Amino acid sequence: MEGIKRLFTFGVGGALGTAVGVVMASFLAPQSGKELQNATQKFVGEVKAAGDAAQAETEAQLKARFQQKVNDATALNESGASA
Repeated sequence: MEGIKRLFTFGVGGALGTAVGVVMASFLAPQSGKELQNATQKFVGEVKAAGDAAQAETEAQLKARFQQKVNDATALNESGASA
């Protein structure tokens, strides 16, 4: 039980430290609020696009591996073999 309490305390401390860091970075940023918002939105968009691309690539690789395992090039295709 003591370990769970220590882990929870560590997690709360980490969350508070992160929050304080974000607030301080916002105040000390060399950009205006609007510029910072735009830069942040652009960064988030780039990260999301990279994540989507990585997901699509992984799905394609998994699909190809499955098709190879079952020896059916039409497996998992929406217009593939009928059931």
